[in-house]
Amino acid sequence: MVGKRPEQNNLFDVGNVWDIRLKPKSFHGQLAPVSHQLFSDEEFAALYVEGKGRPSVPPSLLALVVLMQVYENLSDQAAIDHTEFDLRWCAVLGREAGTPLCAKSSLQLFRAHMVLDKRFHLLIERSLEVAKGRGQSLTVFLQQQDLNYLHTGSVKGSADIDWSDAAAREGFLSKHVAAARRLVDMMSRQDEAQMEAGELVANILCQDISETRNSDGSRVASVKQGTPPGRIPSVTDPEQRHGRKSKSKKFVGSKSSVIVDTATGLVLATDVLPGDAGDATGVLVSVTAAVVNLRRTWNWAGKQTAPVEG
Repeated sequence: MVGKRPEQNNLFDVGNVWDIRLKPKSFHGQLAPVSHQLFSDEEFAALYVEGKGRPSVPPSLLALVVLMQVYENLSDQAAIDHTEFDLRWCAVLGREAGTPLCAKSSLQLFRAHMVLDKRFHLLIERSLEVAKGRGQSLTVFLQQQDLNYLHTGSVKGSADIDWSDAAAREGFLSKHVAAARRLVDMMSRQDEAQMEAGELVANILCQDISETRNSDGSRVASVKQGTPPGRIPSVTDPEQRHGRKSKSKKFVGSKSSVIVDTATGLVLATDVLPGDAGDATGVLVSVTAAVVNLRRTWNWAGKQTAPVEG
């Protein structure tokens, strides 16, 4: 049976007894004031059997949890933990801190029902409707900040410049680097997730772009030559690195370090290394772990095993 969200928040909810002030422009600061408007429990009634069983966790609250979970890229258990200990989440949910909203399995079951019933679009539709109702416009905001990057396709391909002109190329690059730095500055004043994303953008700028100043103080950007150590090749997977299998074969990703018992074929230790790490990176830690596991195998089997190889 579908559970209903109380019309009034708990007396001891965050924002009442706990006077928390969310940053107005942060994700949670914008979500909390409209959290009651985004979803109603009735919208999800089809996912439940009316009149049978105990009332469920209010699905309107679970929908908010899914939104925040996706935004912060959290596991199911981490999301449930946030409903208990993160005051920002409690403020959005209108709950008191110290008690989880539900069990992890309840969140998983709710999300599975939404996928099967094709109701995930509600998360996006309701968010857009509320944003329009409050007069928010992403297009206008980006125009005000001179960050007009909503169009699809290649930014470089849409540029109408003479690519054989070095000054034109530098001007084009300098303009977009300046926009990226403004974006990094704005993100540095937001919540933790946006600050981390801003740091990633800043790192990519530093690794690929060098800047000099003109006599008037303006910055001129140029692309660095070569591949610096530790270069991040992917913004979607920042842990990837450039590596080599040989002098002629390159790859982008990670390396695996594996120590195996030659007598039994048992894997005694493993590690994941950056793609540009030396093969001997972390070998002392891995060998130590392998020796410990080898001794355990020895004691368990009642006999000495053969040496290990890496």
